[in-house]
Amino acid sequence: MLSESERLQAYPWLARLGKVERHLAGLRRQLTDTDAAVADGSGLGWFDRHLGGFFGSDPRGASYRAARNDQQRLRAEIAVQEDKVDKFFDALDEIAHPVLVREDPRYAELAAAHAHSRQALDDCRSLVGSLGSAASAAREFDRALSRAAMQREPGRRDMFEQRAEDAARRYESALNAARQALPGVRTSAARLRRQAPAAEHPRPDNVSEPSLAGFPSAPRTNHDRSRAVVFRREVGSTVRRSMRLSREVAALEQVVRRWERDDRMARRNHLRDALR
Repeated sequence: MLSESERLQAYPWLARLGKVERHLAGLRRQLTDTDAAVADGSGLGWFDRHLGGFFGSDPRGASYRAARNDQQRLRAEIAVQEDKVDKFFDALDEIAHPVLVREDPRYAELAAAHAHSRQALDDCRSLVGSLGSAASAAREFDRALSRAAMQREPGRRDMFEQRAEDAARRYESALNAARQALPGVRTSAARLRRQAPAAEHPRPDNVSEPSLAGFPSAPRTNHDRSRAVVFRREVGSTVRRSMRLSREVAALEQVVRRWERDDRMARRNHLRDALR
């Protein structure tokens, strides 16, 4: 399936990958022990837990502080090593992916599943970010028009009205980005609803059909007074609706992230086996 030349290209990367993964496994074992040490310190007093033995009276405070520092150091080091693993797998992907996706049906299936879950994760993140941007722009629109109404000088009034117009454009842009991400998020929500309650991935509460229904359109210009008045009246409900939908999608994102991780690991394991 893979030529001898391709295997020779992959060998140095496989060797580096194995070395980093062994080091990463050791770091994770250390982190497990350190997490246990930090958990043992949960019975200490407030000063010992939050000030780490600097001012507490319990001598275990210094040990707790050392364990907490080790925990932070190990987490940072694990993140560095995980980035290296991603880099090495990307290099192996460049070598083997074009051949395997064409000649190995199982790998092609795993690669397609990973691409789908990765896109679903991107859609969830995009929708949450777009909803936050829309809520922020709606607030800014309301504040700018309120400030414009208090100005006596025409120049300053025009300045705040221009700010309101800019905020309206940002709101519409964020809402359009949310509409583009919505189909992928709905697909993930439907997949999650189909899972049995006792499935491997627990379902978040209140998994519903994500919808942008009820989000008003912003006025195109400040001269559209009637639409501006209606939009300002609905700013509060728009912000609340945006926050509620963001929480639902963020809960869904946690599950989609686990899907993406599992699909990524399955694909990488198959890739490693194919190169051996």
